[in-house]
Amino acid sequence: MTTLNIYGNGGHSRVVQQLARHKYNKINIFDENNQSEEVVGNFEEMINYNNLNNCDNFIALGDNEIREQKLKTLIDKNIKVTSLIDNGALLANNIEIGKGSIVMPGCIINSNTKIGVGCIINTGSLIDHDCKLNDYVHISPGCKLGGTIVIGRLSWIGIGTTIINNISIGDNVKIAAGSTIYKDIRDRIKIIQKVEQQEHSI
Repeated sequence: MTTLNIYGNGGHSRVVQQLARHKYNKINIFDENNQSEEVVGNFEEMINYNNLNNCDNFIALGDNEIREQKLKTLIDKNIKVTSLIDNGALLANNIEIGKGSIVMPGCIINSNTKIGVGCIINTGSLIDHDCKLNDYVHISPGCKLGGTIVIGRLSWIGIGTTIINNISIGDNVKIAAGSTIYKDIRDRIKIIQKVEQQEHSI
């Protein structure tokens, strides 16, 4: 089995580590805060480690923009970046998943869906047919996406959100937990108020 290097040592990283244990017999944790006994070095040391060893690598950061920055650095340096898919996820056989993305336990991803680089598909989310998630999208736990949805890069979909069919979400959009989205949203809108009823939804 190959060694996996993970950058990040927060809560998201702990979930990633648990998911990856079935595939890797050695996992190294790198982070700028190296006071934890689990952390073996910082980001530069992770890069140097890869120059000496043949490893898979993963950026385990929930923040879309920082994840993009770190992942792009690895890709630019031709360091091997892997995607992680939990054994409990149900995936159609004709989907595409970009490097550095993760699909968490209990997710369902249906036919002809395309997921970009560095995306997070969090626990128990449903993504229906013919969707396109651009790079560095974060789908929080329990989201439900209907068919033929497009989500722009760096967008974050809050926990338990429902998006109906044929909707387009722009770049850098942040959607509050529990929202119901039934019309398109343009780029860079930040939705900060929780939406509890459909008549008050976006």
